[in-house]
Amino acid sequence: MSACGRAGRGGGLTLENSGPVSHGKTVSLAVSPTDPGTFAVTGWPGPGPLHANGGNEEIWLTADAGETWVNATLNLRAAIAPAARARPSALAFVPLQPYTSGLLCGTTAGVFVSIVRTSAEGTAEVSPWTRLGEYDGGFPLVLVGDLVYNLLQDTVTAATLGRGAWVLEQASKVIGAVDRNHLRSSRAAGGRRAAALRGE
Repeated sequence: MSACGRAGRGGGLTLENSGPVSHGKTVSLAVSPTDPGTFAVTGWPGPGPLHANGGNEEIWLTADAGETWVNATLNLRAAIAPAARARPSALAFVPLQPYTSGLLCGTTAGVFVSIVRTSAEGTAEVSPWTRLGEYDGGFPLVLVGDLVYNLLQDTVTAATLGRGAWVLEQASKVIGAVDRNHLRSSRAAGGRRAAALRGE
């Protein structure tokens, strides 16, 4: 599959009008702050304008600077279905350890997180999506239009529609807890996590 973006010389990103989501239909693009060859894009691959796509946006991930792509949408639509259509509108990476990051996605029903594991060879594995704040009730079910990760402060800021901006402090620790819960499988489903979220 051809790419919609490639890492250019000198670390720049060159967008091309091809691949799973062309730049004419891209909603959001996020580049890993620790690996410029790993980035994710959300948009819709089918023909027609945004209002005609029926909420079928997808999330695509590359770990080899756009040579190959993985559909990272997985269970996102099903996880959101009771509330609304997914409409993934914002993406951000939170690095956890070498070759492991949390990929955050802003949707019509809050922020969801998936754990992304990459390799030096450029392969990528993506875990199922979990709503951030699902166990602690810390983040509202609201449309999130933008996500920004601050590597120096280890914070994620989420811009919402109607609920202001929310800041997730110690983001790598909170997202790391999501990763540990995925590793524990279904036994962690009833657990509680403390997410240091505050409304701004």
